[in-house]
Amino acid sequence: MTSSPTDKDGVPALTSPHRDVRVWRLISLSAILTVIALCLIIIFHWLGFGLVLACAVVAIVIARTSTFSAEQEQVRQSIELSAADITAVLDQWEAFQNGTSDQAVTDRSMHSVLLDESHQENPIISRFHKARASSKLFIDDLEGVVTHARTIHMLEHILSTTDEMARELQEAWVEARQYASHVDSPVVRLPETQTRTSPTSPSIYGWTPGASSYRSSFPRNAGA
Repeated sequence: MTSSPTDKDGVPALTSPHRDVRVWRLISLSAILTVIALCLIIIFHWLGFGLVLACAVVAIVIARTSTFSAEQEQVRQSIELSAADITAVLDQWEAFQNGTSDQAVTDRSMHSVLLDESHQENPIISRFHKARASSKLFIDDLEGVVTHARTIHMLEHILSTTDEMARELQEAWVEARQYASHVDSPVVRLPETQTRTSPTSPSIYGWTPGASSYRSSFPRNAGA
């Protein structure tokens, strides 16, 4: 029999093949650990980068949302102010029509044409009543419309419409009162604002203004 080689202490010595296997195992284990370490470094590196990026995106979204909310609130406040102008005229009409104070009674007597059915076809009086009816419906629906507006563009469109409605109603109210206060005069003069109105531009209430349409509807005793 052939005895295994021993070292100087009598311990069997490792042969060359055994040493090679052990070395390769160590190399393989080192390579695996190195790859794992590199993967962990890459993963944590990208996780950190992703976390920073996510925080930046969240900060931008919050900033834009805050700015958008502030703009929305400003437009809503402007809508409320224009709506208050409309409501003020409607309240004045209600006080004129149903008020019981001495001032209200005197005002009704001086502007009774506004309540006289025989004058309801007059363009000036008709324009006011159409504007009043449209404005009342508009105010009744305004809160719901504003609540459902999701964009600045929608709110700005509502604001533009509210401003136009308020302007039309205020002008129509002033002109109707001016007409009513002069209706008993020998000559009824048109309000200045109506003389500046283009005869070809239709009103938002469906009535086309014009001097001929005014005068054709004046009472016979008003003259021309």
